[in-house]
Amino acid sequence: MAWLTLAQAEILRRVFNKAHLFNNSLLEADPDTTSVQKPPKKRLKTSSGSSFGSTQGKDVSQGPPVDVIQDIAAIVSNLEKTYPNEKLEAILKSTNDPAIEEVVLFRKHVILGKVLRFQGKFRESLLNLEKSKNLADRCHNLFFDEDRCDLMCNLADTLRELERPANAEHCLRTEIARQNQVSRPDLLKLALAECLFAQGRYAEAETICSEVKSKPNLLKMEKMRLAITRAKVFHINSDWEGAFQCWTEAMQAVDNFTLTKGHTTRTILLSIYDILRRQGQHELELKSRDQLATLEKLAGTGGSLYWIAGLRHWLDHLQTSNRPRI
Repeated sequence: MAWLTLAQAEILRRVFNKAHLFNNSLLEADPDTTSVQKPPKKRLKTSSGSSFGSTQGKDVSQGPPVDVIQDIAAIVSNLEKTYPNEKLEAILKSTNDPAIEEVVLFRKHVILGKVLRFQGKFRESLLNLEKSKNLADRCHNLFFDEDRCDLMCNLADTLRELERPANAEHCLRTEIARQNQVSRPDLLKLALAECLFAQGRYAEAETICSEVKSKPNLLKMEKMRLAITRAKVFHINSDWEGAFQCWTEAMQAVDNFTLTKGHTTRTILLSIYDILRRQGQHELELKSRDQLATLEKLAGTGGSLYWIAGLRHWLDHLQTSNRPRI
């Protein structure tokens, strides 16, 4: 049975290490924020030293560059070929530790779900994210609360990309009610604001954004999603001053992330350009167009098109003269 022991060690090492690599591309250190005291939870550590546990004090950026997405996708694809689901589950069960089996499978499907969402493969993403959610729901002996925030944001964003914002809203409201008991679910609320915006419920989206804006010590991703959603609400309501201010804040927030410019920055610049055009600010409009041309020349359209849920719909709105539903 030596081969089984070696295979078991190898699959655990690879799954945990790749999860650690992918999460490092998603998590960036942020100043400590005021947090609610949480009960101790079971943490699992691999032989390679990587641990799966709290993401407290981290900022879930959700925004790795395209080359990282492609690299992780290739790694996951090779892993899938070497260890298909049936073989992986059999090896994990041989450990005789259900906790390890559940955590590895939970992380595997979260990672796959993220990768597939960034690639625009939303239906495949949804299948994997739902597997992780179902697993977390039934494993009452493991504490997944902090990981669930990341999971549910990705699940809701995927549903939003699939034109199912009402379903995303239901999932988010349920999770926010649960998370209120243990943490500050601001990122979940901002995902909810995007779902409301997608349904044309602009006043409700702005109310949620105002609530989150009043909170201290927002994380980087929270600041960026807050600025983008508020900018879209002001923009759609023809509040050009408010929209211009929020799009400017969004641009500043995007600059806090590395290697994520391209599609997101271009959309923000196009939004600013649209405001200047509508206000007759021709000199500033030309300057904005020059900045956009420079960006596209130097950076192309890098970054993931699907990084920020709903932003590609907004881009379609800007570029379509008859203003389709967004």
